[in-house]
Amino acid sequence: GCVPIGSDSGEIPHVIGPAGLVHKEADPKDLARCIRILDADRGELHRLGALGRERVSSHYTNRVIAEKYAHIFLEVAKCFCHRW
Repeated sequence: GCVPIGSDSGEIPHVIGPAGLVHKEADPKDLARCIRILDADRGELHRLGALGRERVSSHYTNRVIAEKYAHIFLEVAKCFCHRW
């Protein structure tokens, strides 16, 4: 239920998605802005917390990640089978 706040660096915004807030990298004032948003609006805090729980469950559990790897390995295996 914790709301992620991350910088706009690399893949961080993609990982956070719509379930958190993103601030400009190396910009403490923008980070403070994100914190103030959550402090001032408890409804938004709870909404994003719920989105975060759902996002983790649907994208980042061990089971989901294992299924994605299995899919990749099966696709690679199909490529090798077609060659022989």
